[in-house]
Amino acid sequence: MNKSNLTSKTDDLAIVGMGIHWGPGTNLDSFERHIYEGNGGDHQIQPSELAEKGQLDPAQQWMLTAANEALQDADVNRGGAIAVIITSTSQTQVSHSETADLIRSLWRFSGGFSTLEAQETSTFAALELSQRLLAAREVDTVLVGVLGRSGSSAIVLKRLETATAAGERIYALINAIHPSPPPPETIHYLELCGGALATADLSIYQGSALSCALGTLSPTLPPTSDLTHLIKVALCLYYRYLPAVPQGAGPQQDWQHSPFYVPTESRPWLLDANASLRNAAVYQSQSGGHILLSECPAGRSLNNRYLAQMPLCCFALAAPDPSTLLEKLHALQDQIVDSASLKAVAHETWRAFHQATYVLVLLAKSKAELDREIQRALTGIPQAIATTEDWQTPAGSYFTPRPLAQTGRIAFVYPGAFGAYVGLARTLFRLFPSLYDDPLLQEVSQRAAKVEKILYPRSLKPLSRRQREAIEQRLLSDPFAMLESELAYASLATATLRDYFQLQPHCAFGYSLGETSMMFAQGVWTSLNEGSAAFNASTLFRNRLSGPKNAVREHWGLADADELSWSTYVVMAPAPQVKECLEAEPRVYLTQINTPQEGVIAGETAACERVIKALNCNAFRAPFNHAIHCAPVRSEYSELVRLNRFPVEQTPHLTLYSAAGYQPIETESEVIGQSIAQNLCQSLDFPRLVNRVYEDGVRIFVETGAGSTTTRWIDQILAQRPHLALSFNRRGLDEHTTIVRALAKLLSHGVSVDVSPLFETHAMTPPPAEPAEIRARLSEKLQAARLQTLHSQIFQGLRFGAVPPRSQGFQSRSSHFSSAIAVKSHANVTPARSINLSPCPAQSPQPSLSRQSKSYGMLHQNNLQMARVHRDFLRWRQDSLQQMQEMLQLQLQVSQTLLQRSKD
Repeated sequence: MNKSNLTSKTDDLAIVGMGIHWGPGTNLDSFERHIYEGNGGDHQIQPSELAEKGQLDPAQQWMLTAANEALQDADVNRGGAIAVIITSTSQTQVSHSETADLIRSLWRFSGGFSTLEAQETSTFAALELSQRLLAAREVDTVLVGVLGRSGSSAIVLKRLETATAAGERIYALINAIHPSPPPPETIHYLELCGGALATADLSIYQGSALSCALGTLSPTLPPTSDLTHLIKVALCLYYRYLPAVPQGAGPQQDWQHSPFYVPTESRPWLLDANASLRNAAVYQSQSGGHILLSECPAGRSLNNRYLAQMPLCCFALAAPDPSTLLEKLHALQDQIVDSASLKAVAHETWRAFHQATYVLVLLAKSKAELDREIQRALTGIPQAIATTEDWQTPAGSYFTPRPLAQTGRIAFVYPGAFGAYVGLARTLFRLFPSLYDDPLLQEVSQRAAKVEKILYPRSLKPLSRRQREAIEQRLLSDPFAMLESELAYASLATATLRDYFQLQPHCAFGYSLGETSMMFAQGVWTSLNEGSAAFNASTLFRNRLSGPKNAVREHWGLADADELSWSTYVVMAPAPQVKECLEAEPRVYLTQINTPQEGVIAGETAACERVIKALNCNAFRAPFNHAIHCAPVRSEYSELVRLNRFPVEQTPHLTLYSAAGYQPIETESEVIGQSIAQNLCQSLDFPRLVNRVYEDGVRIFVETGAGSTTTRWIDQILAQRPHLALSFNRRGLDEHTTIVRALAKLLSHGVSVDVSPLFETHAMTPPPAEPAEIRARLSEKLQAARLQTLHSQIFQGLRFGAVPPRSQGFQSRSSHFSSAIAVKSHANVTPARSINLSPCPAQSPQPSLSRQSKSYGMLHQNNLQMARVHRDFLRWRQDSLQQMQEMLQLQLQVSQTLLQRSKD
């Protein structure tokens, strides 16, 4: 491709449907899962049933399957002015025109079709041709497909205004085709075609360091086309994540001053403060061309197919008595024997679920695992009922004989601001993509983008353990990053539980700065940007309580030249003993009491060490080292009130507790500000707060923040008293597993939650042509298409004085489709002058014309043209008669078969 011939597009193309097929079991969903999980999968390319019967080449069948999926995905109906453009990844023996016409015939499209010869620019050419046809309004929709020996892919395109007016789902917009590389700072992601990332020369790009993610497809996938790469980027834009670079596809060299980084794991695609839309580019390195894409928020209509297809399945069984529960367990065991889909059985089990006295929830990823869980339950359930002890397995299956929701209340617990860690919420957005569209959470995610580089580190190669530890320490030492990360995650977790699983708590409380997270997560405050800006502008955590800790220096009366030595330790000792030791150490404070046997002390380092020695207990340095919950903070009371005094936007229908007075608080702006300030200025007694909430009837505690620290503490505080404490996030365990295990416990305790999002997804509509229908009509359609092709080309040649092209390629010098169906001229379509889509047919040598006999030359040329038309007419007529003979023979065979069947 000649770079200088490429032209930028001005009319955006909306991608409204996509399909992909490499063989049995492969489709758009499986392809997207492989992208997100960073692997290529093990695709066994096998011929289809039609191909085995000799009726279709495998490549044709794959193209039909991919086209069907794309058209169904776009909710296209049969008929209509829809054009079909087919190209291929390489020279094949498969007829482009027959494949394109078969798609057109099966879907009864009236928009004609075109085929492009295989070359490195064919996808680029197909897109430019699509843009011209749509811009000229010759058609409403264009199907672009790439036919290959290893698999096929297809997309459905419409004008942006058409798709938007119809309210259609839009995966992404194709904005332009450029010959030169876009500045990396103007795009967020660059996809390299061909899988040559390891040896790619990206010296043509200039930009700031690590500003653009880079990726490609897995080398384990079958040979793919540029269109497959484009589908990948469109999926990432739609679901808003930056994809992981598959194993084995990463760079083998360091690029000096490179603007690129390579995600080793898929991560949320968070926008910078100065960006309004996510955008990306597909780079064809052999030709140097770029396809520029962007997201289209107006066309987002998400269904959560990724969550519904996760392998971990949840089986909920309810019964009024133990014997009935065991009967249902046996029935489930019989049911899975002949079932082809474990997920379908789980969904059917949930549809039949009705809350009862006893609820058993089994978790499994396979039939074998589920059978093991059933065997364990058959012996474990009777024992649990006899001992009144909860039953659970390492896989997460759960049963309680003492459901707490019947008499107990539910509380959301918001942990402190120092639970965030590198990789926090990495998969949460993919599991629950509509979180991006929550108004408050959009604001939260923008604030989280400020610390995105810490939560999701950027590098060209995987980070070593030491590098990750250094980044982790950097996060822990940054109070702004920690607070905003925790606040963002608390809001995300609350919205997930509330909006996806319909979990409604009766009350909420927080640990330390968790009270601030609680106010935003519960919607009491919504002015997050204002609050974050004020917090970042304040000197509170810049030099008063962190850094030089000037508030501490002033409280201790230190001179400017005096050195401040401050440390924070977690001590494993009862609070009364710690307080007794602190009487002799005025510069050491008991800042937090986490459990009856665990506390936090902070103060002068040497004095803290003396206290630990006197206690003779286990102790370790806390991951944070800020001055909080101690006497020196009291000088900052007014500033703390100011930073936590926001307008109350709504009063939630639940009780909010504060550690300021260890009681419920009124949701009034000034009251909230003073309560949070008082809480941070005094020692925090978490057991006292938990016990107060427990006395008010709470029995189920759900931690809605990073980590599971408060869950562990609540278990130790309440000890043997009936309660349930659980977390929806646990470091080291994937978020889906953590969430499903927590839901299993809630269900068994009789909590009203809706777990249908774990199963349900929008089903695809039935294909327009089933294999049996294709087999019955295939020969007829192919023969009819060939005849119609011949006649239309003959009439086109006679009417317009043009020679019918022998190639099915779209000619760049022509102003109409090289279509076998459409007879009408597309003279109003601008010629595709910027890309030579396919070689022109060979022409006969032109005779030499004398300058003195120009008229004779023109007459001679016209005669030659007429001779060519007549010659081709005779050739096409001969072929037509031959094919008519074949068609008559086929009809005769069908008639004989039908007659024989009637006799039988």
